[in-house]
Amino acid sequence: MEWLVLGLIVFAIYWVRKSKKTMHNTEKVAVTPSKKTAPAPTTKVTPKKSITPETAEVETLTPRREKALYNLANKILEDDIVDLEESKKLRAWFKRYPESKEDPRTKELAATVELYLEDKVLDNDEALHLFVLLTDFCDGFEEREQANEKPKKKPAPTSGKRINIEKSSGLSFLNELEPGAQYFMNYKDAAGKVSDREIVLRKIEQNASGDTYVKAFCLMRNSIRTFRADRITGICNVDTGEAFV
Repeated sequence: MEWLVLGLIVFAIYWVRKSKKTMHNTEKVAVTPSKKTAPAPTTKVTPKKSITPETAEVETLTPRREKALYNLANKILEDDIVDLEESKKLRAWFKRYPESKEDPRTKELAATVELYLEDKVLDNDEALHLFVLLTDFCDGFEEREQANEKPKKKPAPTSGKRINIEKSSGLSFLNELEPGAQYFMNYKDAAGKVSDREIVLRKIEQNASGDTYVKAFCLMRNSIRTFRADRITGICNVDTGEAFV
């Protein structure tokens, strides 16, 4: 009987402790509220403005038309004055080739002549201004032409046996000329016409009949030429200025 009572007491103590422990754990459990994820901030993308480069001026004047305008300008400048009729011809030229009005080389000239002729009168100041613009255009054209010209190359002298010209022939000055040197020469052709030539001497030859010839590169003709020595009326060295005839 005593063992039964003791067992009930032990069971009662165990049950009470277990109940307290369960209640204590229940108090500690907290309900964690669900956290809502905040939406990521939206970044506003500002569209970039397209930067359009300034349109570069394009040359629209063809070489042939530029040459034609140069000839017209030179004709206008011959009498050192630009009159009303000449300015009208100039305006008519630009109207015929309207694309030339946008060319940087002639744009100012075209706009100026158009402006000055609006009242159908050309006063002295306007004429002088047009004269200056035409002169500037012609100078620029000539500079471009010179820049585009290929420099003439002196041909290499040919090695050959030098001949000795007798003094009695009147052509002994040829003995003093050096192959490869550049000379300024006055030459009379078969018709008796005298011309000025700039040559680079290659060699001096004689044929079976004893006629003497000067073979040289002619800078005026840009090719090899053969000259009869007895038709040379004057010759001097370009570099030293020494005259031989």
